[in-house]
Amino acid sequence: MKKDPEEVVVEEVVEEEAVEARQIPSDDEVTELAATQASELAARIVMPYQRRPMPPEALETTVTRYNGFVEAGRDTDFDKPTPKFRIERPPFYAAWSTPVVHDTRSGLRIDARCRVLDLQGEPIPGLYCGGETAGGFSAHGLARALCQGYIAGRDIEALRA
Repeated sequence: MKKDPEEVVVEEVVEEEAVEARQIPSDDEVTELAATQASELAARIVMPYQRRPMPPEALETTVTRYNGFVEAGRDTDFDKPTPKFRIERPPFYAAWSTPVVHDTRSGLRIDARCRVLDLQGEPIPGLYCGGETAGGFSAHGLARALCQGYIAGRDIEALRA
C-alpha cells in the first residue's frame, strides 16, 4: 500500500523526535543543574539546542521580582493569586524538559483568534481553546500551547478594553 507523502514526512518527524526524547540526561548531568546562587545556576543551564546561554543577571532579576510579588501578596505579571513562597534558600535547581509531539486531530474547532466554534462555525462567546485540546495538526506540543494561549489572552484583553 502506497503512503501519502504527508504521512511519510510525519512518520519521519515523529521517529526523529522520539530518538531525541530518549536522550535523557544522566544523573550526573542532572546533579550539575543545582547551585547555591541563581547566577551560578544560570551559567550551568547549557544544552546543545539553546540559541544563546541564559544571562545570569536575567535569572537573578526574575527571582528578585518574584520574591517581591510574594512580599506584596500579588503577582502582577501573571495575576497569580497570593504567591506565598519566596525563592531564597539554596540549593537552587533547574530541570530538563523534553518536548514530544502530541496532537488531537478531533479536538475543538477554533478560529485564528483561538475562539471555539459551534457546529455552524460561529464563535462561542467567551470560550477559547489552545494547545492539544484544539483540533487539527497545525503545530506541536508546548510551542503550540504557548502561541495559542498568547493569541487567546490578547483577544480576551482586547475585549476588556
